Amino acid sequence: MTRISITDLKPGMRVADDIRDGNGRLLFKCGDVLSPAGLRILKIWGVTEAAVIGEEDGEGDMPPTVAARFDEAMERTRAHFVLHDPANPHVAALMRHCAMRLAASPPPWPATPGEAPSPVRPDPAPRPVTLESVLREDMRFGTLPSVFHRLVEVVNDPRSSAADAAEIISKDTDLSARLLRIANSAYYGLRARIETITRAVSIIGTNQLVSLAMGVSVVTAFRGVPQDLVDMRAFWTHSIACGVAARILAGLHRMSNSERFFVAGLLHDLGRLAIYGQLPDHGRLLLAEARARGTTVRSLERDIVGFTHDEMGGAILRQWKCPVSLERNVQRHHTPESSSGSCEPAIMAVSDLLANAPGYGTSGEVLVPPLSDEGWAALALPPGAVVQTANQMEYQVLEIIRFLETHD
Repeated sequence: MTRISITDLKPGMRVADDIRDGNGRLLFKCGDVLSPAGLRILKIWGVTEAAVIGEEDGEGDMPPTVAARFDEAMERTRAHFVLHDPANPHVAALMRHCAMRLAASPPPWPATPGEAPSPVRPDPAPRPVTLESVLREDMRFGTLPSVFHRLVEVVNDPRSSAADAAEIISKDTDLSARLLRIANSAYYGLRARIETITRAVSIIGTNQLVSLAMGVSVVTAFRGVPQDLVDMRAFWTHSIACGVAARILAGLHRMSNSERFFVAGLLHDLGRLAIYGQLPDHGRLLLAEARARGTTVRSLERDIVGFTHDEMGGAILRQWKCPVSLERNVQRHHTPESSSGSCEPAIMAVSDLLANAPGYGTSGEVLVPPLSDEGWAALALPPGAVVQTANQMEYQVLEIIRFLETHD
């Protein structure tokens, strides 16, 4: 019996021990033979390794085409990770993963940070404002659907039941259709088809489905952000990648209601979207200055805007009376070291990093945001688990992106 990484598992291998997900759910029994569909299920549910019969460990040789491109791919990867310490074992493992992924893809490759286009600087340059003044204004980037507010009431009412949640969701035809498509996608990897919201609640869980419904309803509400600031498909691709990674990492930590981490990831850059929509000239100056100085957009936000996008996101969610855990995870996703005793903000910080590292869309950053040693320590997961999360994230993002598009 040998335990091997999920990336080295192949169809036809026989399981040598029961395989369970991070919450203890039995996925495969000892003696089962893995199929292609079975391997997808393992990736979806965050399994990083498995015991199989008669297989040897080993990464295998690098394919010749990948080897020929690897050095150039690594140079490009270093340019994206310039704000990180390459001696950090987590960073080193992720850089190798990203370089391998890039080398395996045919040119042309994505632009390096120095090649990224920059918006035109506004003239005159806008002055910083206060967060309170922006929150007092009507949000010009969209109105939340009424179903969102009703779902918030369900979350905050201890007397609410699964039937209440299902009834609210079922009355919104568009939301119901989107959720059923997600429930039947590889995102969940369920074997039996789900055809009703009531069935989805019983299979996926009330809290998980309500969290997902809240996230989807927010996504569909945001339109009208200036296109020279952000490509909305790229923005939501980045947000979904962060949400998928957060859900996987939460599963590895056996967190309850891991779907809430997906929603936090989906909304983690809500404040940046608000800045683009409410303060477009500030947004243009941010993007132009970040590229000119070779730094992150967030590092300039307080000086140029007056506050950071994570502070803005947390304030908006608090104003909307969202669950406290959602508000906190969004507000602290760049400052995990400030939350002693909890790994949740570290999960969010690493998830944002994982979404930025291979370039799954963007919310404006062209460099991978730095993470302190304290942040990595708070995550409390080895480098191998972080790399496996990156592998699984790639598979799931492509499956779910079409279900959460801002335009149908």
